Amino acid sequence: MAITLTSRLQKEFNNLGISLEQRSSILTFVNPLKIKDKPTWDHSVRVGIKGAEVGRFTHIDDPKAWFYVGVLHDVGKSLTDPKSLKKTGGFGPKDKKELDRHVVDGCKLLRGAHDFTASAIRWHHYFSGGYPSRYAMPKIDIEFSEATELKAMYLGRFTGLIDFYDAVTHRKNEKFSPGHKRLPTPEEAKELLLKSNPDQIHFINELYEVGIF
Repeated sequence: MAITLTSRLQKEFNNLGISLEQRSSILTFVNPLKIKDKPTWDHSVRVGIKGAEVGRFTHIDDPKAWFYVGVLHDVGKSLTDPKSLKKTGGFGPKDKKELDRHVVDGCKLLRGAHDFTASAIRWHHYFSGGYPSRYAMPKIDIEFSEATELKAMYLGRFTGLIDFYDAVTHRKNEKFSPGHKRLPTPEEAKELLLKSNPDQIHFINELYEVGIF
């Protein structure tokens, strides 16, 4: 029997020692996506689990921090127009503008409950997608140290990388295969990942070499 994503999520909660209170908080924010668009919920859970795996591999940051940022990175899409959110082809400027809002919306939703994660998700499309601009970055209500701010930026950057990897390997839409609603081949997926993240070529190749990607 295939292991469901819900079971995998519960297993990761246990692996990371996340308290029942924190599990409830995470699910409060991420589960509206399951109602609005199940594929987006699935994607969020996979990114969180993969983020924890990458965190364990790097030995740089607590895998729990990687998991939180990954599983909550798209919570702003609970406020996205479903017409744009569910589209698999024919994306126009209005759709892009609507979808781009999810970063700011997600940060606003998480502030006051998960401030570090809110700070991190601001950056998950900044380095490869260019949004939101620094002028449009939402403010966090508490002041972090410079080291903590840099850590949030770092985790946001690499969550964006994991986000792209999961999308390109699971979502059938014309964004990744122009004119065709199909999954790219593994070779095409890797090429797209490298092309869209030229600053992380070494890290991407390393993740492929150890079998994480």
